Amino acid sequence: MGIITSENSYTSITAAQKEKIIQLNYLTNKSSLMKSEYQVQHGIWILIDEIEKSQTPYTIDEYGFMLTIHLPNGQNRIIYHADYGFDSSTLRRIFEDKIYTSKILRKNGFLVAEDMLVARENTRYSNPENTTSACIQFAEKYGYPLIFKPNDGSLGSGVSKIFDKNQLLATLSHFNQSNKSMHLLQTYIPGRDYRVLYLDGEILVAYERIPPTITGDGENTIKNLIETNFPTINQKKVEHYLETQGINTESILEKNKTLPLLPTANIATGGTIREIKHTDRDTTFLRKIAAAFGARYFGIDIISEGELADGYILEINKSPITKGICEYSPAFKNLFSTKIRTTIQKDEKLI
Repeated sequence: MGIITSENSYTSITAAQKEKIIQLNYLTNKSSLMKSEYQVQHGIWILIDEIEKSQTPYTIDEYGFMLTIHLPNGQNRIIYHADYGFDSSTLRRIFEDKIYTSKILRKNGFLVAEDMLVARENTRYSNPENTTSACIQFAEKYGYPLIFKPNDGSLGSGVSKIFDKNQLLATLSHFNQSNKSMHLLQTYIPGRDYRVLYLDGEILVAYERIPPTITGDGENTIKNLIETNFPTINQKKVEHYLETQGINTESILEKNKTLPLLPTANIATGGTIREIKHTDRDTTFLRKIAAAFGARYFGIDIISEGELADGYILEINKSPITKGICEYSPAFKNLFSTKIRTTIQKDEKLI
């Protein structure tokens, strides 16, 4: 294995970045690459062992984002981060657009949260149906709490849970003064939060995502419990979320009382996971979703109090990050990497 670099790529980067690329040139085998501080991105890393098992030559670009598999027929199969190239670019763009995804799901009879697209005031995309007054009407119709999040976001970034009108107005005021892209205002759906990975008619794994939560002991303050149990969590985000509910972190949490620290359960924001068993009915449900989009591979977020097939679909991810579940379950990591490799080989008619 070698690391590809190009002198042309040096023209617009800093001296420090250039030094990093030069050092990467000396990492000529998998062992040195994986043990170095310049680790490749997870979506590529998960495949390296499997690609080597097949004795297929490959290269990784200098930034660690792009894996190029050199096929026997002289063609290349390019993997960019966690996008394995199983679906069309059109479909990937639809999945990146949460409002379009929900419209298609709703049209095909699936349960989704009520939602509306929100634009910043006085911009080229703003109109009376997607700005502050419309948001207030939406809240009056559906009630609180509500979810406010980027229309094209991921990893739980930028998600806010809105509990009342004052918070909604403050959130919209801040949004209108920013340079942020379109957002969604969405009804909050209570229930258990599940992530499901799907590929070519199969559920690869299903797991519950549990938000970072503390349990009171009747002695320590909320702040102390957070620092003890979640020392690396984003304290400012937690404090802001709790403040919106009128919760003071200096107060003592009652014994055995639980308190979620963030509105999302993403592993990237401090959540934990619990793998669950899925049913044949769940598989049929996922196949119907895939058929509605003509999709082969995706990660889907579902809120349900019962089986997956009874739940609300929150969003679909075109290139789901699998680092958390792979670290949690080595067995799944092996299954997943083998499945991705053999699917690529079938696509390329190598097996």
